[in-house]
Amino acid sequence: MTSGQAESNASSHPRSSLATIGLWLAAAAAIAGVLALLLSHAPPRLRLIGLLAGVQGAFCGWLISLAGKSLRMRFSRIALAGGAVFGAASVGLATVLWWQVHARQLTENYKPSKGAAMAAAILNQAGEATDPETQKDLQEYRESLKKAGALPPDTCFLAYLEFRASSIGQGRTGGAILFGAEVLLAALLGAGFARNGTVKPFCETCGDWVSPVRTLEITDREQLDEIIELTGGLDCLCTAVDFTWCICSCQGKTHMQFVFRTDKEDVIRSTAARAEPLQLTEEARGRLAALVELGIGLS
Repeated sequence: MTSGQAESNASSHPRSSLATIGLWLAAAAAIAGVLALLLSHAPPRLRLIGLLAGVQGAFCGWLISLAGKSLRMRFSRIALAGGAVFGAASVGLATVLWWQVHARQLTENYKPSKGAAMAAAILNQAGEATDPETQKDLQEYRESLKKAGALPPDTCFLAYLEFRASSIGQGRTGGAILFGAEVLLAALLGAGFARNGTVKPFCETCGDWVSPVRTLEITDREQLDEIIELTGGLDCLCTAVDFTWCICSCQGKTHMQFVFRTDKEDVIRSTAARAEPLQLTEEARGRLAALVELGIGLS
């Protein structure tokens, strides 16, 4: 390869990465939106607080990871953030759509009672109270008028969250807290599933996913220390390493990948990496293979 070709490839690589990220983000947004639209038609009895949000977040993250695999995307941090954002957004959009249908039904079914006009006039004359006791009395009066059908139903979003939470004995504040917990749960599950697909073994030489032959989690302290030393060392505490031995589609090469779980962030080292690949001598490779077999219990 000439120096001009190398410079051309190097300059085109960032644009290719940005294009891949853009396509993946567009696909993730579409997946989150379509999933929310589909679930907006779920019957009320299936809109279980917490459970449906968790399933939705996990399914959204899983679909997003499939999109990442199809696009051959390997940006675990972006996948982590994208899965969280789109998982949460999908649940939020579905809830907003439920609210709109609920509010429309309340409005259409509302039939003002005979005393509605008089009740509205009394409230208008009362105006906005400044002292707490009068405010409390007016609020209780409004609630009694709503129950009697003398005032239109409250169709704001918080009122809908209160309606949902009333099935488990929670009020408006409890409904808002539960909704926040649902969004957080969906974000966590979406992030986990989305990231899972982008950290699988990937050969940057041929630009394709490789086939794992053997996977292993190693937590033994002595084995961990020796693996860290053989692979170049770490500057932070490692609690475990996920090892994958895989075969690449380019010329049937075998690769080793190590995902070191540290107290800061996961550190990925692979012999298939194009940028700063893991360089192993035959002696180091043989010793690592022996450690893996020891971890599996073959020796």
